[in-house]
Amino acid sequence: MPAHRTRLYQYVPVQPSVLIPGLESGKVCTPRTKRALEQAMIHPATETLVTLSRAAEHYPAVNGRHPHPSTVFRHAINGIDGMRLETVRVGGRLVTSVEAIERFIRAVSAAALPEGAP
Repeated sequence: MPAHRTRLYQYVPVQPSVLIPGLESGKVCTPRTKRALEQAMIHPATETLVTLSRAAEHYPAVNGRHPHPSTVFRHAINGIDGMRLETVRVGGRLVTSVEAIERFIRAVSAAALPEGAP
């Protein structure tokens, strides 16, 4: 294989003090996998999962209308000001949770407030 096609991964050991769901202590993974596992905050066993198209119904209505499902998808993929809606893949489908929507709205709202505002 040509040198430009080879990719050397630096494997990172997972520290016992770091609790990463889905990865046992002492295992190794790539930095990208470790980062993805650390950022996955949705717990499917305890949170109410909804598809992205149904998630629009759980956003607050503005002037009596919920956002379009494409807006929810955009929040999950691109995010707003560096904050993305948390998602997990279940059965090949991208889903989020009602609790993740609430966390996302709180985070975006808090970032929009000026410094020193209550």
